[in-house]
Amino acid sequence: MKVGYLVETPVEHRLTGGSRSFLDLLEQLVPLGVEPFVAVHEPWALTEELEKRGIPFITTKMYRPFVGTEEKARFYRIKYLVKTLINAVSRRRVRSFFRKSGVELIHVNSQFCGVVGAQVARDLKLPYVYHIREYLSSDFGVEFYNKKQADRLIGGASAVVAISSSIEEFVRKKYPAARVERIYNGLNAEKVGCPDTVRFREEPVKIVIVGRVADAKNQREAILATELLVKEFHENVLLYVVGYLGKDPYELELAQYVKEKGLSEAVRFVPFSDDPGSITHTCDIGLTCSVREAFGRVTIENMMASLLVIGSNTGGTPELIRDGEDGFLYELGNPRELAEKIRWAIHHPDEANALLSAGKKKAEETFSIQHTAQQVFALYQRLSEGKRI
Repeated sequence: MKVGYLVETPVEHRLTGGSRSFLDLLEQLVPLGVEPFVAVHEPWALTEELEKRGIPFITTKMYRPFVGTEEKARFYRIKYLVKTLINAVSRRRVRSFFRKSGVELIHVNSQFCGVVGAQVARDLKLPYVYHIREYLSSDFGVEFYNKKQADRLIGGASAVVAISSSIEEFVRKKYPAARVERIYNGLNAEKVGCPDTVRFREEPVKIVIVGRVADAKNQREAILATELLVKEFHENVLLYVVGYLGKDPYELELAQYVKEKGLSEAVRFVPFSDDPGSITHTCDIGLTCSVREAFGRVTIENMMASLLVIGSNTGGTPELIRDGEDGFLYELGNPRELAEKIRWAIHHPDEANALLSAGKKKAEETFSIQHTAQQVFALYQRLSEGKRI
């Protein structure tokens, strides 16, 4: 089965969770009989990986037709029209590439790919899948400029894949007529996991929060909890904030706060890494403090790495963590509760290790990339046979 993929290019041009999920999925789909052809915005780390794997791809400018939720849409109109003209050229290029390759189905990997993939699928009269991995407005602060067009193309997809029950609910509400199937992101435990290990036996107790440093990821709450642990509870802890680039105002604000509060010994900012496991595998606790996480790949990575996971009680995170059974949930906006959960783990190491072992077992059994690939492939087969989901 020949499948055409549209893949987004992240702002930081690094292999983020979404792009790593895509590569892991392809790695499992190819042995099942999928022959992939990829269209991407520009050359970057992902295209290097595609070259290594011998996967055909095309690079062509495909601009995101988004406007910031706080931005005045009328000021965006001219910019949008220019981007639409450029996308029209890319639409022809991608259409030609997929037609010559004999593509039978098109898979749009994210809303951040825009609408070109859906337009090409309709041009070629092919079934197409839209993979919804984000809420857009509440987690990234953007929305489609041409909402009617996006609603028509996404809601009219042959299938919409939602990566969590939270996203599924969001999609069904936004696109009532959409044919939605929930398929959790899968991870390769051999790549991201580590052998079973005992945590909380050395000081300082190490805590890690991984992801782009942005307001929606809420690293501020992790820092506030660390401040409470150090100054009020007098605990010996070290927080790693992994993903720091030192450019965004939010990043600089956090760095300034740490400096002003005298927390430099307790909080360390670590640059973005394609291998966050080099840090996480040495830690005891993994945090997910996001305002509204669509799924939370990093939560599963932390589980597989034998970390005690603690996450905010919003978005898709409660689907991954059963509070008190395989990790902890805390109330978003309550850094004191987060600090208290961490403190409990520090003073109850045996119980904490039992929780993280349960989390690791669940992650490996429930969120394997092999299981995800089987579900995606079964969806492809149904669509290629003209069946509705």
